[in-house]
Amino acid sequence: SGMGGVNLTSLLRKANLSYGRLANVALKLMDAGLIEEQVLEGQRIYVITSRGRDYLRRYQQFAEVADSFGLKL
Repeated sequence: SGMGGVNLTSLLRKANLSYGRLANVALKLMDAGLIEEQVLEGQRIYVITSRGRDYLRRYQQFAEVADSFGLKL
């Protein structure tokens, strides 16, 4: 959804999770500082933080190394 964030409805559709499960995952990600919740025009928007972007970059690097050794994550 770009750097502007994504609303809860879009996340529910893309993640194919129930509302309760997604809310639990979002809370854990917020507690870890990987995403933040903002309220824009009455809608909750979830935005990835710089720490979240760094985590994804490092995870991708790790996945590439693991794949080079034939390991599946």
